[in-house]
Parts: sequence; C-alpha cells; structure tokens
Amino acid sequence: MKRVNYDEVSAVYDRRYQAGGPAGIVESLREVARTVNARRVVEVGCGTGHWLASLPEYEVRCGLDYSAGMLSKARHKDGSVALVRGTAMHLPFPAGAFDMVFCVLICEAKGDIPLHLFDTFQGLPEPREADEGFFQPGWYTGKLEEVRAFLQGYENVFFYAGLFPETAAPVAEREFSFVHLDVDLHQSMADCLEFFHPRLVQGGVMLTHDYQMPGARETLRTYVERNKSIRMIELANSQCLVIKM
Repeated sequence: MKRVNYDEVSAVYDRRYQAGGPAGIVESLREVARTVNARRVVEVGCGTGHWLASLPEYEVRCGLDYSAGMLSKARHKDGSVALVRGTAMHLPFPAGAFDMVFCVLICEAKGDIPLHLFDTFQGLPEPREADEGFFQPGWYTGKLEEVRAFLQGYENVFFYAGLFPETAAPVAEREFSFVHLDVDLHQSMADCLEFFHPRLVQGGVMLTHDYQMPGARETLRTYVERNKSIRMIELANSQCLVIKM
C-alpha cells in the first residue's frame, strides 16, 4: 500500500479548501479553546497551515508537520505561525508549552498508530422508541470499498463491517487513547460507551457526535452521571468531548 507523499502533493493540497473546507471546524476549535482558556495552541499535522491561519486571535500559534513541502506552504501563508518539523508520536515541546493541542484529520498525524474503523456500511439499524421521528432504518449507507480507497495511503488502518458491538471482538483486549463516536442512535451510543470507556486510557478522549439528538444526549448524560471519573465538555455543532480523568 503506497503512502501519500505530502512533499509531492503540497503544491495542490489547498484545493480541498477552495469551497471553505468542512463546515464547523473553526467554530468547534474555538469552542474547545474557550473551555480551557487557551492562549497558546498547536496543531499536529498542520499541513499547509489552513486551520491555524483561520485562528489569528491566539497569543501563540504553532504548527507541527513532518512534510517540509507542507511547512513551506504554511510559512508563506502566515508568517506569524511558528512551524516545527516533527511527528505526533514524539512531540518536540516541553510539558505545558501549550494550552491546547489539536488535529483536524487524524490519519495525517497518527503515524503508525493503529486506527480501527467500525461501521455497518448498510445504514442505520432499526431505531428504538427514543429515536422515533428522527431517524429511519437504512439511512446513511456507506460503501466499504470507497472508504478503503479514500484511506489507502495510510498504514495500520483496520475496517470492521457490521453492527457494533458484534464486530468488536478483534479489539476487546486493546486500550484506546482516542475514540470518535458518530452513531446517531440511543442504543448504539449506549453500546459504544459501555465498550470503549473501560478501555480508555487515563487522559483518553471520546469525541461524540449527535449530541443534539434527545436519545443520544440523554444516554451520554446518564452515563457520565454514573461515572464520576469522566469530564464532559459540550461543543458547538452537535458534538461533546468526554475525557477520562
């Protein structure tokens, strides 16, 4: 499997942002920064510096990337951003140097760290009472082969097709530092929390989507109330951050 050479694609990389990039990212980053009173921020896997250039209000902005080509583009975009060549696995900063560390596309920063992706690839299962009126079975169908093709340049990415947690056996003995949940439904949210929270390392993070939906929101709030070791931070645009203390 051929890896992406970011030095080669750096000249055309910003084309993906010509329509503005994915919606809501800048607002969500600012929401997290407000929560922790961040003045010094660093982006891991900053690429051409697109997101840092969209956040000019912070006292210190730093971008970390391994690609010299990407960093060159970032340097020309905003000369006030400090740029460092390095990897996410060995951050070249002293402890406490920044108030907030963020990464927009995890595959560009994870290096060789395994990434496990679960999806039915057949759309939503049958919604239960808590989700009636909001979702229909079969919504959001995806194609496994298309996702594989999109991520083919990245190493150690594993795919599991089927209804979770029935597909979770291969990772039952693993620990996780970051979990992203975009499961829509009340029961799916409950199943994921019960599986991943005990396997989350101390300081590990779960980022949940669909927090605006009554079923998923009530499930998450109830789980947090039962587990006092969790800190929950509500974000903009239907997301919520859960940190295992």
